[in-house]
Amino acid sequence: MKIVLYKPLIRPEYRFDAFNAHYIGFSYLITYVKQFEPDCFVGIAYTSQAIIDMQPDLIGISSVTEMWNRTEDTISWLRDEGFSGPIVIGGPHITALPETLPQKADCAVIGQGEETFLELIRSYRATRQPALHEIPGIAYRDQDNRICFTGKRTPLEMDVLPVDVYENPSIPFQLTTVRGCPFHCFHCVEHDTQGKMTYLSAEKLLWIMKLRFRATGNPHFFFQDDTFLAPRKRLEELHDLMIRENLLGKFIIRSISLNTNLVDEHTMPMLKDIGTIKLGMGVESLNPRMLQVIKCGIVKPEHIDKTIKYAQKAGIPIGGSQVYGFPGETREEMIDSIARVKHYEMTTAFHHWVCYVCQPLPGSQLWQQELSKGNVSFDMDFSTLRIDGDCRFFSTPWYYGNEENIPRREFIAILKEHKMIATNFILPSKEIQEKQGDNSNYFKRMAKRFYRDILLSIEGRKQR
Repeated sequence: MKIVLYKPLIRPEYRFDAFNAHYIGFSYLITYVKQFEPDCFVGIAYTSQAIIDMQPDLIGISSVTEMWNRTEDTISWLRDEGFSGPIVIGGPHITALPETLPQKADCAVIGQGEETFLELIRSYRATRQPALHEIPGIAYRDQDNRICFTGKRTPLEMDVLPVDVYENPSIPFQLTTVRGCPFHCFHCVEHDTQGKMTYLSAEKLLWIMKLRFRATGNPHFFFQDDTFLAPRKRLEELHDLMIRENLLGKFIIRSISLNTNLVDEHTMPMLKDIGTIKLGMGVESLNPRMLQVIKCGIVKPEHIDKTIKYAQKAGIPIGGSQVYGFPGETREEMIDSIARVKHYEMTTAFHHWVCYVCQPLPGSQLWQQELSKGNVSFDMDFSTLRIDGDCRFFSTPWYYGNEENIPRREFIAILKEHKMIATNFILPSKEIQEKQGDNSNYFKRMAKRFYRDILLSIEGRKQR
């Protein structure tokens, strides 16, 4: 059986970059399927045309919310091109909103997908019309077009998941060490969509690192976690194991993201010892009230402050991102947070990475709040709920939910004034573009459209 996996790229040029084009979720799926069904071919396509060219028997598509409308277009296009086999959807969007399952897709994997996807492969291998109601962890449409959900599947413990240490030997090895999150921040989707927290034990994590290094000679690692410290005592256990096996200084961990509320005076020295060269943290806001609202009291200003000081003392660069535009945020609170960020940049080793426009992403408490207010819906243009500030591939402006307190134009002006975002962060809406009639703006718009079309062609077809 030939299986092709595809995920619409927000930035199509990333397909030429081995690191940025790497989908760690696909790596786990491929390795897991091959362990139990070694005669299956599982490949990754980076364009919609490449999916057809690979002549698959089954297609698996993963999508985030901001690319959901593109995903629906791709499914329709695949059917128009004559593909009649099963199309299985997965990823964070459909996990949060199974109600949006496209008519032309067969079913959706809800949550973590290794066991579920393997069972679907085996079922579709036997028949084109399997008994989907018998497979836990999926959503599908019944004969009356109603969405049916077969119930949650208990997530696998991460220690049992196979890992391909030979993959992409020339780049830092990307590894997820934690799935799920024990905390329940108001704007975040991890707690509700991932289920219970599972994680690699210190023993299994070190085993993978040693095996990767022996197999490739590459000591570089990149841990794709927001919650590396959440498994209590694991860092200490990993540190002790490395000392025991004389492995301190043998590895380079390019980045680790921290839960600042879990940092103490011993954390930074241990992180440095195991090879960490860069740290990150989700600051969200440095205004005390907004931090309380967004992080639900889990993270406090003093947690962020001590984390930065401990990192500086240990000599590890640390950075972070913020979220602005949360419903109810005042102009004064926004400017206060920016001022505190600037203060940290001037007086400590902290470096501002990027700020995001707050988005009510499906699966979060914020989504539920905005849904009850009628500000979002199941049939909305999901491309407006985008995290990526790159506007080249979207015809709609991003969602902004704080117009009552800070009008959108003023919001952008404040961020630009304080150099928190690039001057070209947002493109004007089509209505505004049509009102701009001078030739210089016309040629700029044509150049941007030409550049966008080139990059969309890289993805396989132009935007419809």
